Amino acid sequence: MLSPTSSSELPFASLLVYSTRGVSDASRRSRRVAIALKKNATASSSAHGFIALTQYFALRLAEELPRSPFPRWFEDAVLVPVPKSAPLKRGTLWTPMELATRMVALGMGRQVVPLLERHVAVPKSAFCAVGERPGPRQHCDSLRVTMPPSLGASRIVLVDDVITRGATMMGAAMRLRASLSSVEVAGFAALRAMSFDEVESMLSPCAGMISFDGDDRIDRRP
Repeated sequence: MLSPTSSSELPFASLLVYSTRGVSDASRRSRRVAIALKKNATASSSAHGFIALTQYFALRLAEELPRSPFPRWFEDAVLVPVPKSAPLKRGTLWTPMELATRMVALGMGRQVVPLLERHVAVPKSAFCAVGERPGPRQHCDSLRVTMPPSLGASRIVLVDDVITRGATMMGAAMRLRASLSSVEVAGFAALRAMSFDEVESMLSPCAGMISFDGDDRIDRRP
């Protein structure tokens, strides 16, 4: 078990935003998009026809990246997909892996390396009461690093489909930092959740920070 420092920070970026509680049509639609992305559903594109939503997102990210607040976020970085909440079974959809693979194919990142795997299942936050959601330390202790012979990179970007509090991503970063102390670690999520806000436009690029005080208290900004 790791003993995290009293405080820790993880830079993260995201392209889209969705509302978990908003009642407007746009907010409801944003939740449907978040669910569809997790399932890697099919999307309709005027330029590409019917394609996987992860591919559609990667194409949109490549288009928006130069004018985003994080234009060089993936430059010379290894992309590491964030593991699912349970050990991965053969044939199971792993959306962050699909997303990272599409991104690298479009020049965002050097390569995809599944450095992390879940060896102990943790409860899914979506099915937990607020005070019972797993924190960064529980996530960290349930993960292990599958070390390649040579990573050959000085920067890792964790890739996830959706970020809520940031506990999963912070726990993954803690595990990587414990094994790769000389490598810079950052995060990226396709969508970030906004609990109490209405969404006017899902396109809302941001570069922010996840803070952890060592006692499972998480602060994600924005």
